[in-house]
Amino acid sequence: MLAPSALGHATRIAIKTAARGVSATEGPRSSRRAEGRRLRADVRHFLDWSRRRYDFFEALETVPDGRDPGRTRIPLPAVLLAVLLMFWLDLGSIRELDDRLRANPGLRRVLALVGGDTISDDTFADALDRLGLEVVKDHMRDFAKRELKRWGAGRYRQSELARRLAPVGCPGLAARALVAIDGHELFWSEHRTCPDCSVRTVKKKRNGKEVEVEEHFHRIVVAHWVGSHPAIILDFEPQRPGEGEQTAAYRLVERLARVYGKAIGILVADALFDGEPFRRAAQQAGYNTVIRQKDQRKWRGPRQALDKRDPGRIAPDRHYHEAATKRRYECWEEPDDGRRYIEARRTTPTRDGQQVHQGACVTDLTAQQAPAVAVAMLMETRWWIENTAFHELAGPWSMDRAFVHAGRPTAVQTIVTLALMAFNAFQAYLYR
Repeated sequence: MLAPSALGHATRIAIKTAARGVSATEGPRSSRRAEGRRLRADVRHFLDWSRRRYDFFEALETVPDGRDPGRTRIPLPAVLLAVLLMFWLDLGSIRELDDRLRANPGLRRVLALVGGDTISDDTFADALDRLGLEVVKDHMRDFAKRELKRWGAGRYRQSELARRLAPVGCPGLAARALVAIDGHELFWSEHRTCPDCSVRTVKKKRNGKEVEVEEHFHRIVVAHWVGSHPAIILDFEPQRPGEGEQTAAYRLVERLARVYGKAIGILVADALFDGEPFRRAAQQAGYNTVIRQKDQRKWRGPRQALDKRDPGRIAPDRHYHEAATKRRYECWEEPDDGRRYIEARRTTPTRDGQQVHQGACVTDLTAQQAPAVAVAMLMETRWWIENTAFHELAGPWSMDRAFVHAGRPTAVQTIVTLALMAFNAFQAYLYR
């Protein structure tokens, strides 16, 4: 199976090129026309599928519009759908979208814009800052809930995670969603800011000299369903100025329990979340945890026990050779106050020899629920949030760009929410 980035890139080129109204290939005019017709059909197929899977067109009509009705010419649903199209078509700015609308009557018809109507920067910024933000977020979560529901009735066995866990005897760990929690920064600027910005001083070079400048930016904590396709973003929580990433994560986990409930089974997180408050929040939500461990000062008891019985880490408690990937796993584990401290070493053959990765994690999954090798696999699946979510969203999806920012905190969150809605819909389309 192609990776999401490879498959998504090919389809996005088709949709983007078709929306531009030109062919993606060189050759005789008849061939270019045929290719252009095929690509335009791809766009229509995607939009028709979107209407059937989750009617974004109808959903966006329920978002409250806080603008002055007497001065509003372009309907709010048209503005919101334009943002979705902006991400689906990989446009770099609202001005580029505006130019595309002027040149393409077909796109104006999709947005239900008539005549020469287009969406200016001012219309765009004003509409996104004055709408009912929580309703937009609810639609993002509702789409994700529907995708999780489709995952039931044994379909989880088709997932990459379940197929890898089956040989070690626990494919059922994938029956409920494995969710990675991590933070992400976006909308950096030295000049534009809003009340929700965090601020830091960084050193940069100006005219060959190193100077200190203030950088304004936003942080969010994201919950990403990993180990399966489609890889859906379930929710995000803004990190307020002056607070830590963990504080935002507690709010996020509490809402995950309220919105998704038992559809989620396990949370995986980086070493930043290796602390009792996060574990307690997950436990209260009814979720197990697998958390990366990096701090040598923590979990001294289990570490010392391992150092005593196997100081050179040459006699692992568990061996496993994964036939499909040719990876070799070696694991050591020690119990500690109802949890398990696990160290793992993974050796992967490469063209030049072999690549070795080592790490440690802590979990409240019992040995009956998940042997040490399964826990190691769960932990490494956390990287999907980097490779499939953040890498894609910051790169091809351009979510990190400050499309609108100065003085408009609601608009910033609206842009992020719509970017995630567009990303989720496209993931579901690719792996339909």
